[in-house]
Amino acid sequence: GEHGGANIDLTMDGESLAGSIFQPVGGLPAVSAGGISSVALSEGNVVIEYSGTLKSADVVTGPYSAVDGASSPYSVPAAKAAEFFIAE
Repeated sequence: GEHGGANIDLTMDGESLAGSIFQPVGGLPAVSAGGISSVALSEGNVVIEYSGTLKSADVVTGPYSAVDGASSPYSVPAAKAAEFFIAE
């Protein structure tokens, strides 16, 4: 199927910048190596396997804070109120 999209043509002093590589002033940000690799339900717990630092928030938009003492795999009761997780 087709996907929507847009094209942007950048020019400077009338010259096309097509093929140029742009880099933010101060360099590129560090790449995070963390991430959630699996989420499973086991014996009434949600089990999260991850690398990096596990963070949680009460709402999906955050703010996210590191989960104290968390290590992978991390278990949380499935009956607990809504909680959202990311790993960075």
